[in-house]
Amino acid sequence: MNDVLRTEYKQAKETLSEKQKKIVKIIIAKETQIQKTQDEIQRLLQENDLNIFDIDKYKHDENIERFMKMKIPG
Repeated sequence: MNDVLRTEYKQAKETLSEKQKKIVKIIIAKETQIQKTQDEIQRLLQENDLNIFDIDKYKHDENIERFMKMKIPG
């Protein structure tokens, strides 16, 4: 079954406490940092004719290489 159907829908609070406001500001700053990092990654991919699948393949190949170098007791 779709998880969306089980999601509890909430409305925004009418007012936030000072602590909640401080946390919301921190979250917004983090979201901005994340967006900047995502934009930089996208730019690097485009500038170097790469895509996300190239990254996944590289990680996979690295894991295989590490596994092959492991000494299995026996």
